[in-house]
Amino acid sequence: MPDFADRLKELRLEEGLNQSELGRQTGIPQASITKWEAGHNDPSLKHVITLARFFEVTVGYMAGEEG
Repeated sequence: MPDFADRLKELRLEEGLNQSELGRQTGIPQASITKWEAGHNDPSLKHVITLARFFEVTVGYMAGEEG
């Protein structure tokens, strides 16, 4: 089952965005996105919600709980 890091990278690449561009469009620092995708840190709920809204998916999907 994919986890948050996998889902974030998958969704970002599907949109054709690099980490910097995703950061600019969401207001989330690129450094945070890099750490999340590498699995070094976990995002706050606020950031999960922001990303779920941006990608038009559920929070559960972002967390890897939904297929």
